[in-house]
Amino acid sequence: MANTDIDNKSALAVARLNGAWIFLSGEDRVFKVCVEPIQIPAFLEFCFVMPLSVVDRDEKFGVVVLIDRQSGLKVASHMFDVDEAKVTDSEIGDASSEVCNLLAAGMAEHFSKTKKVTAELPSRIDAATYEWICSKSHSIQMFESKTDTSSLQIVVFDPLIVPA
Repeated sequence: MANTDIDNKSALAVARLNGAWIFLSGEDRVFKVCVEPIQIPAFLEFCFVMPLSVVDRDEKFGVVVLIDRQSGLKVASHMFDVDEAKVTDSEIGDASSEVCNLLAAGMAEHFSKTKKVTAELPSRIDAATYEWICSKSHSIQMFESKTDTSSLQIVVFDPLIVPA
């Protein structure tokens, strides 16, 4: 595949991520593609993995979404129509899971145009599980959005290997 095809696919993925974030949070935020070599980001409080499988093949790839508290709070407040001061940790977790769900769906379309893919539900993971996944899986692309006060990263793994 020519570099232009990769650049066009990445630009489309970034546009989808930007649109999904506006939908989820009501906030305009810009995502960017991280250039290689990919530096695996540090663990963040709200970390979710979503395995994706190619139908009729033994291929599994997936997405890990890392969400800091401020980003999760923003989404939960918008999603549940609650003032940020009244949002609970449980609501931040639920909203962050939905962030993973929507952002991973966009990545599934991005990386599997010609293949039928099934998705598992997002699972919240702890720091040890995140480190294990990073050590066993192969990261192929990363997207991030950072502001002065918040951070959000999406790491695409192919293959994705998760602990049993």
